[in-house]
Amino acid sequence: MRFRSPLLKIFFFFLVLSTFAFPQLVSGDSVLKCGKVFDGISKGRDIGRQKASYPITANWEGFTHPDKPDSEAQYQYAIISQDVLTQTVLDTSYYAPESKRCRDNDGLEGQDPDVIGWTTLTFKGKTRTKDTFGALREDDLDLKNGYRYYTILRVQLGEEVLYTNTDGVYITDRDNYDDDDDDDDLPGWAIGLIVAASALCALVILLLILIAIAKTVRGEQDKYAVTVHRNENLDKV
Repeated sequence: MRFRSPLLKIFFFFLVLSTFAFPQLVSGDSVLKCGKVFDGISKGRDIGRQKASYPITANWEGFTHPDKPDSEAQYQYAIISQDVLTQTVLDTSYYAPESKRCRDNDGLEGQDPDVIGWTTLTFKGKTRTKDTFGALREDDLDLKNGYRYYTILRVQLGEEVLYTNTDGVYITDRDNYDDDDDDDDLPGWAIGLIVAASALCALVILLLILIAIAKTVRGEQDKYAVTVHRNENLDKV
């Protein structure tokens, strides 16, 4: 297929680029599938805020291995405050693509967890061969109003180890929450993806405008040529 217009060539180039580049964001090399971790105790649901008197809770699902039973998975967790928050932790939570959601280190860049240190989870009397859901609860914590707290999960299944975390729960003493009070920041990868998508949309719109202008100019040129041809015929007559 050949494109005579250079504008169509450019458009086709960016279309192919977006088709092959963007899927790479969601691909992963680990055999152990990266699950998701949420703030709160309800399965698969995330909370954004809670009171300081409430316990810190978290739940997770989706950490599976094609060759190993889920019951062999070992879980450890730590809880940190925003005082030791790093960009790595901020960029890896349940709403990130799978390739961005898990990592091979705790993401604390040499710092120690400042709320709850690394703790091994035990599941007394429970089998995990059919259900990858898990949850934890930490009571009697000295939580500060206006602070955000994050739960980091370490999962080991066989020789593979993955780390991921929640997006943080905000501590407030208010009974009614307004959406405007939420101070969540988008992670860097999400901002970059939005900027790239916006730039691509703007480019497509610009190309469509240029194509429309080119067609309009060509139409005017054709009309002029027809008019000149008619005048020449009249002169001959």
